[in-house]
Amino acid sequence: MTARYDDIVVGSGMGGLSAALLLGMIGRKVLLLEKAPRIGGCMQSFQRRGVTFDVGFHFTGGLAAGGLLDQAFRLFGVRDALCPEFTQSRSASRLVFKSDGRVYDLPAGEAAYRSGCKHYLPEEARAIDHYFEMVHCVCDHSPGMAFDRLDTFGHGLAEDFISLRDVLDGLSDNVRLKTLLSAYGLCYGVRPSQISFANHARITLGLYESLARIDRGGQAIVEAFCQQLEQYDVEIRCNTHIEELADVSRERANRFVLNSGDELEAERCIFTIHPEEIMKLLPAQRVSKAFRNRVNAYEPSIGFFTVYACSQPCADLSLNGAVIELLCTDDDLEKSFDADSSSDRTLMLLHHSDNGRQIMNVSEIAFREDVAAWQHSSIGRRPSGYYDYKMKKTDAIRARILERYPACRASLEIMESASMLTYRDYLSTPYGAVYGVKQKIGQFSLFGKLPVRNLYAAGQSAGLPGVLGVIMTSVLVVRGIIGPPAFAALVKERL
Repeated sequence: MTARYDDIVVGSGMGGLSAALLLGMIGRKVLLLEKAPRIGGCMQSFQRRGVTFDVGFHFTGGLAAGGLLDQAFRLFGVRDALCPEFTQSRSASRLVFKSDGRVYDLPAGEAAYRSGCKHYLPEEARAIDHYFEMVHCVCDHSPGMAFDRLDTFGHGLAEDFISLRDVLDGLSDNVRLKTLLSAYGLCYGVRPSQISFANHARITLGLYESLARIDRGGQAIVEAFCQQLEQYDVEIRCNTHIEELADVSRERANRFVLNSGDELEAERCIFTIHPEEIMKLLPAQRVSKAFRNRVNAYEPSIGFFTVYACSQPCADLSLNGAVIELLCTDDDLEKSFDADSSSDRTLMLLHHSDNGRQIMNVSEIAFREDVAAWQHSSIGRRPSGYYDYKMKKTDAIRARILERYPACRASLEIMESASMLTYRDYLSTPYGAVYGVKQKIGQFSLFGKLPVRNLYAAGQSAGLPGVLGVIMTSVLVVRGIIGPPAFAALVKERL
């Protein structure tokens, strides 16, 4: 007998969890499918020698009272289950420039961040103020940045068609200022000349306003969502994916064949996975050449080579809350996104304290070319050359950590390392790009209805990268499915 559901959601990262929970809230019978052995996607964590490390979620903005992520979590009923640790450190964001060793410590909170920039570059005060005015102007007029402004989704702004780089060039000739104002670009993995100023503003405003790490990291969020899902008619299956769309007629997929051989029926299916994986399932005769070319033109964002380490706290590392530190190998952040840059690429260190130890996720920018020689290998079946590469890269990053923090030499422990292939194979992310599809200026992302009428795309940077971006993308897709009145009623009830 063929099982029937109202909705199937494919992928259990934040986009899939959000879509499944929203649909469950309105009384739908939902099946959530996850290809991996456990749910959560990039929100997962792992342990090594008793130390817990986050994989892809380390800190977030928008969690201050009334912030967009705060509202979203309240809509889902998970906010009270989360314990955010808001950064109070004077160096919530720290930039260190290799050219002269100068350190720029920028605190959390927009007013404090703005003042910090002016402290280091007082002659650029007007440019700094104008930049933040532009960021606010974009977010105040952007759809999807407030629950009472969802009706305007699809209406682009002029700033959607001008790059962050062009805006910064128009504000100042000071290269250091441009890097300070675009530093959060490493949180979405696109060079300043390729990201639109509008998307940069939408992604970063919440980070300027507040910066928080959540106790127990992304795993706490996943568990909170699972507790909510248990209250509704939502079934979760791991190690499961759709192998084939069957009986496609009248522009609808009537049956969904799983890798287990089971066949399901559903009114609709929402994909929160990479566009390339969606394309593998769409019937060729249903996909126009223009549509295929659009998806094929998508590029991956940057990747990281990550070292997971811990040490005993030292004076330099005893900082309150989450700390983002960039070791910039060039004054111009734009050059950090060049694949042929020097062997010492820009390094991002994420610090936090836990049970008397300093936990460090240390990520160096990486590119597909770095691991191209082993791209056809799989976990446990890599050639020796790959392990030599990992060892040399790990040793080099260890040396850079100790150069920056020599007091940690006696206690620094490297627990694990991960290349782009590690990210690719453990998180089912093509190429191992940490932010999915690159958000290029003027790009028409895969979002909403697909060529088969009852299939939808909501994920992998369909809207914006990051936790808040994928959540709001799912919110918008589900709102379109259930209708604005029903969604408005849900928001009024929950918020």
